Formats: sequence, structure tokens, C-alpha cells
Amino acid sequence: MPTFTFYKMKKTVLLVLSVLFLPFIGNSQCTTTNATSCTCLNTSSINCDLLPDIIVGRPPLLASGQYGNIEYSQTGNGVENGRLRISVSSPNIGRGPLEVRTTTKYVCGTDTITGTAPATCPTTGLPPKQLVVQRVYHKNGNTMSFIDRDAGTMTYHPSHGHMHVDDWGIYSLRQQTADPNPLNWPIIGNGAKLAFCLMDYGSCSTYNGHCVDANNNTLLNGNFPNYGLGGGAYNCSPTVQGISSGYTDIYYQHLDGMYISIPPGTCNGNYFIVVQLDPYNYFLEENENNNTIVVPYTLTQQSPGAVATITSSSSTAVCAGQAVTLTANSGVGNTYLWSNGATTQSINVTTAGNYVVTVSSPVCGTAVSPAKNVSFIGVTPTTTNAAICGQGSATLNASATGATINWYAASSGGAVLGTGNGFTPTVNTTTTFFAEATTGASFQDMQHLPIIPLAAEDI
Repeated sequence: MPTFTFYKMKKTVLLVLSVLFLPFIGNSQCTTTNATSCTCLNTSSINCDLLPDIIVGRPPLLASGQYGNIEYSQTGNGVENGRLRISVSSPNIGRGPLEVRTTTKYVCGTDTITGTAPATCPTTGLPPKQLVVQRVYHKNGNTMSFIDRDAGTMTYHPSHGHMHVDDWGIYSLRQQTADPNPLNWPIIGNGAKLAFCLMDYGSCSTYNGHCVDANNNTLLNGNFPNYGLGGGAYNCSPTVQGISSGYTDIYYQHLDGMYISIPPGTCNGNYFIVVQLDPYNYFLEENENNNTIVVPYTLTQQSPGAVATITSSSSTAVCAGQAVTLTANSGVGNTYLWSNGATTQSINVTTAGNYVVTVSSPVCGTAVSPAKNVSFIGVTPTTTNAAICGQGSATLNASATGATINWYAASSGGAVLGTGNGFTPTVNTTTTFFAEATTGASFQDMQHLPIIPLAAEDI
């Protein structure tokens, strides 16, 4: 598989470089076994947890192409139809490493297995999830110790051939509102809750601009007091993964799951890519509030303008007494105005006629849908017979709510003898007439209405 080979080759080269240069980076007295020269976040303290601090690197999300973002139109691209592929960097700017270690416990659905895990779960056929811990290093003077704390799961990914830390990131394309929290903005398209193989892909100096402080100042290797703590050589090990202090991991757009799905009908225009790492706070960090980044992005390969369509819950010619639900196309920020004055996305229709909806959105503009005709068939009129004595005239009556009554001499075909709820024919024998109730459809529902002349002696 080309993707797998490219990925593994790149990872291997970087790992070799890290090993070769490891003796020359960092502080030899600040290691995971020697805390002598390690400094705490509070520089006046010599007793502290040396925690990681994961942020989201901005440069890949601002770039286009192989090492940035690629937008695909809705057609002509095979499996890539309607995808926005993105590249994501995960720098660690904290005083300590983010180190993840596996346990001997596995999860298959609701079952927890201790010891040897099955290759696949019996109920799902999928690989089991392996429980992991975060190793937090603690400095106490010159002594380095650690604690292991629960931190979610890892899963074997066959296409990559190694373990991934689950739920590392969530990607979305959103539309900005006045809410200061971008995680509350309306979602245009969702990406994966992506798993990562956490590793030291490269240092902050190698990937200049990926690592920044709270004021957006670029951080290079020399800006990290505990640079390289963790070893600078974490890789896709099945037992230990991580990101050292002053290093970053990068997943480029060509890898599995690195995309946001753009719904059909989305308009070209200005949106925002929102990336959130460690969304469930599995990992303890120096700062738990800087794991989200917002980057503007302009779609250019989607719909050129507003679209308004109407879909129906059923045939738009239905039996009387039933309702038809008409629904306008969805879209983030859309507003709706129907020809009957309704402003909801869906309306329930019980009256025959033509319905039109105007759809507006701040990105797409305004569009008016083609008319959707709704008619009701099978309207049964309520009728009243009549009787006269001998030759003469009598009035027959029929009615149906919302319908027009037509009168005929035959159950099918023939000319209309009269229109309206009342019909007064002249007869000299028992005669049957037919009432038709219509509401815009061609279906006829007739009832027989006999007029019976009575003999004088019967009165």
C-alpha cells in the first residue's frame, strides 16, 4: 500500500536522525531517570510534575497541497468526492514528555480482558482496544520518579501496521457566529475522531513555526528548558509512544482519516477549520485549554451559489384527510420562507395547491425553489337523496370539505350536468345521478343518488 510505505519510510528516516543526534540535544542531566537539571514550570520550585502541553501547529493548516490541505469537488474524484483533506501537527511545548504506555488489559465491546487479547473481538470482528496509561514524570530535587494514570485506549490499525492512540483529534469545518467558543459554532462538515501513532516526528526547530507560546511567539529548541525530555526518539512502538518536550508529531493529508466530509450542496465561501486535540481530556497537561485551533478556509470546489429544493414525505397526491410533509434542503445558517408564510424547514400540508420555499444563508445567498404541487384524491362527498311524487324536479345535495362538486349522469365519462353542492334535475322516473368531489386531482369518487318518483296512492 503506497500510503503505508511512504509513511513508514518517513518515520524510519526521522527516527534514525533522532537517534544519531540524541547525544547532542537536550541536557544530559535532565532525563527520565535524572532530574538534576530539569526545571519546573514554576521555576522557583524543585518539586513538581513535569507535564506535557499539547497544542495544534498552525502552518500545515495554512498550507495547500501535499503537506497542507486539499479540497475536492463533489464529483469526479472517486472516494475523495466532497472531502477536505487536512494536515495536522501536534507540538509538545510543555516541560515534560507526553508518554503513553500500554497495559495488559483489553476492551471488546463491554467486556474487559486481562492477559492475552484475541486477534479480533468475537462480537464485532474488530481488533480489541488496549487500555493505556500516561506516564507522568515527577522531579523532586535531583530525583526523578513517575506515576502511571489511566489515559484511554490504543487500537491496532492494519493499514498502518502499528498501534494508534484512540480519539486523539476531532476535525470539523464550521461557520463562525458571535459565540467566542468555536466548538459551539454550527458544523458544516465533520471529520474523524482520529487516532494517532504518537511519535517524535521532528523538533520545533526543524518544523519552525509549529511550536508557539500563548502570545504566538515561535519557540525553537533553545527555548525549551527541558528540551528533549523523553529522549527525542518516541516511535510507533506497540508498547510505548509519545512526544518529547520540544518535539512535534505530524499527520499529513494523505494518511487515513485525515479529512473533513463536505455535504453536497455546500456553497463556496469562507469557513473555518477547527481542530481539537485530546477532546476528552485523557491526558494531564500544563494547560488544558489550548488544544483547539481555528483557521480560516475558503471553499472553491463546491456549489457556486444558493440552492433551494423541496422534498416530500410521500406522493404529493394523497388521500383526503392525510397530510404531506414538505422539507426544504438543509444548510448551516439557512432561513426559510414558504409561500404559505411558514418559516420552518419543514411544513405539514393539508390544503391542495402549489408550494414554494425561499432559502437564504449568509454564505450562499438566496434562492427560490421550483413549485411543488400538492393535491388530494379520494374525497368522498356527503350526499342527501330526494324523492318526489310523479314527474317534476327535486334537489339533490352533496358536500366535501375543500372540494368542488360536479354532477354526472354516469359513473365515468360524460358531460358535467351541474356544479355546486345542490343539483336540481327534472325527472319522470327513478333516476340515479353521480356526484364527483375534486381537489385538483383527476381521481373521481362517485356516490349514487337516486331520485324516486312516488305514486299518488303511496302518499
